[in-house]
Amino acid sequence: MEKTLLMVLPFFLIVLAGYAAARFRYLSEGLFDGLAQFVFAVALPVYLFRTLTRTSLLDKSLGNLAEFLAIYFLAAAGALALGVAAGRFAFQATSGEQTRIGIAGSHSNLVLLGVPAVSLILASKVITPMLLLVGLHGLVMALMVLVVQRVHGRRGGDPVKVLIEYAKSPLFIALVAGIAFAKLDIPVPARIDTALNTIGATAVPLALFAYGGMIVRYSFGDRLQPEFAAAAVKLVAFPALVWLLAIQLKLLSIPASWAWVAVMLAAMPAGFELQAKGKRAGGEVSGATVLVSTVVGAVTVTVLTHIIRTA
Repeated sequence: MEKTLLMVLPFFLIVLAGYAAARFRYLSEGLFDGLAQFVFAVALPVYLFRTLTRTSLLDKSLGNLAEFLAIYFLAAAGALALGVAAGRFAFQATSGEQTRIGIAGSHSNLVLLGVPAVSLILASKVITPMLLLVGLHGLVMALMVLVVQRVHGRRGGDPVKVLIEYAKSPLFIALVAGIAFAKLDIPVPARIDTALNTIGATAVPLALFAYGGMIVRYSFGDRLQPEFAAAAVKLVAFPALVWLLAIQLKLLSIPASWAWVAVMLAAMPAGFELQAKGKRAGGEVSGATVLVSTVVGAVTVTVLTHIIRTA
């Protein structure tokens, strides 16, 4: 277990540094929003683009990439359904609240936590599949939520507008550009590549630091049962579904190292963006969902890391 703790220590130290900087007002609250926006809009898209331009997996392992994405999103759909069911049968919640619990149980914070976890904790070389997942995650999950809203009889958003909005996002643009450069074998000049590498390298530390600073603004509140239910789905049921499909049942033939990366990504705490999505779904959204899944997630991620290390 000591080796496991040493593996996760850098990850948590950077988060704690961000938390301390915000908690003791060494840095302003707005700065952390700016750092997170930089990661979303610049650093991670650059990292994604550069990785895709340098990979051969788009030609050699296209089938495995598709299977990797399919397993993750199939498990995400299961977690979403489980969260909705928990809201309905355990808490007799409104349809909006049911959807909100489902969103919280199925939306991993891949940008600020998932990419750093795989890069720092697992030191994984399975970067391309992870980044493809990150690039498509927002779109696929938004469409899943629309389906749930329609099932509940709510109009929800317009799928076409969702697609158009997502097509404008930096991550999607970087995804398309990276694939185009790779498939067309367009070289990136060395000086430009060096600049891209320098910018992309900031994604992991800044993401963790920003995350630590942003969780300061949240509190647990009084109504914690639904939040713990959402956290249980998010941190236990979701990764367990990925493990069941990819490792235990071997539903699709992805490499074991890829499967464990998918499990780790599924085990990340809930994303900040679930608040806006939950409001659109008609639920009363509390930052406690993010905070509970973060605190409990520190334990579950450490345990999962130990399982992966000894597997």
